Amino acid sequence: MESASKRTADQPVSKVQQGNKGWWTENTMSYDWHNEIAAPRFSLEWFDAIDAGFLKGAKLYGAESRPFDRIIPFDRLNGARVLEIGCGMGLHTELMARAGAQVTAVDLSPTSVLATRRRLELKGLTAEVMEGDAEQLPFADRTFDFI
Repeated sequence: MESASKRTADQPVSKVQQGNKGWWTENTMSYDWHNEIAAPRFSLEWFDAIDAGFLKGAKLYGAESRPFDRIIPFDRLNGARVLEIGCGMGLHTELMARAGAQVTAVDLSPTSVLATRRRLELKGLTAEVMEGDAEQLPFADRTFDFI
């Protein structure tokens, strides 16, 4: 017998998204798989620790001279309207905001929204961060220069 938490082919999208939201809310994108970070959750030290682990792995595929510059055109983001779908703990939101982008970050998880807002506050950066479903975004066509 299958667990009720397992996805089945006959589930409506809303039920699947509800499950996704619950999972990502409980299992944040902190990369602290063994709860080894001693710093208080969502503190500057905590963000620095999760970033260090994430960036170490990202060097293998996503960096030439700075983190994720193989996939994010930082040199073209100053003043650009940027949409980030699935902001997680906010590292990409931070990097794009530092590049001068006007970032709107959306995540299904309220935990991710809270974490990203806190990260930006701690680092003196701004972006619009909101809870939302990537399959039902409230933006008109051509609202953003980069997604």
